[in-house]
Amino acid sequence: MPWSVLYESTFAWHVAFVLVALGQKELILSLKDAEDPQEEMLKQIYSTEEIEWTGGEGGKFTPADVIGLTTTLQKTVLSIMLFQRSLSGLVAEARDGDDDALFNAVRVDRSAVVCPTIAKRIWVAEVSGEKGFFLRLRNALKGPQHKHWEAYKDLRFSLYILRELGFDKLSDAQLHHLLVKVLKVYPDSYSAKKNLRKQYYQSGKIKTF
Repeated sequence: MPWSVLYESTFAWHVAFVLVALGQKELILSLKDAEDPQEEMLKQIYSTEEIEWTGGEGGKFTPADVIGLTTTLQKTVLSIMLFQRSLSGLVAEARDGDDDALFNAVRVDRSAVVCPTIAKRIWVAEVSGEKGFFLRLRNALKGPQHKHWEAYKDLRFSLYILRELGFDKLSDAQLHHLLVKVLKVYPDSYSAKKNLRKQYYQSGKIKTF
């Protein structure tokens, strides 16, 4: 099964589905019922406990499924780094008629063309004879270009994770210490604090859906 169809769902549902396939349903429930879900998630991330995989929920998943599903998460992380949108977000925007979002989704993961939203748009372009559309689609199928890898992709992802974990009120000093001194995803310069504040503000507009 082409698991890239999961991009049609919300980002949260996508992640939850992968966790279930990995046999981590209890983790989802523990986060749901935790007094502080963010703290619980961090605790699980740094846990050294080994996990024995037995086919996920009900033993319904195969090793091939796990590879496909984890690949979709890797691709959506890449999408966030490059375009500040999850693949679910890009497909949702494509569903609303944004061809730029469609091409970006395909650029990140070529298999996204199987998503009903994208497949339908391709069909419309075919019957309408939209040559320009297919020229852009052919270019998107080449994958990310060098320019897409520039502009602090590691910084973008770090800011996205901070937002997802609920760190919405960090001071300039805290941002500088974490992103420059600890994570080293931004150069230490005179204007670092000012520029990081701007990037932090922009990160609040990232769409995951």
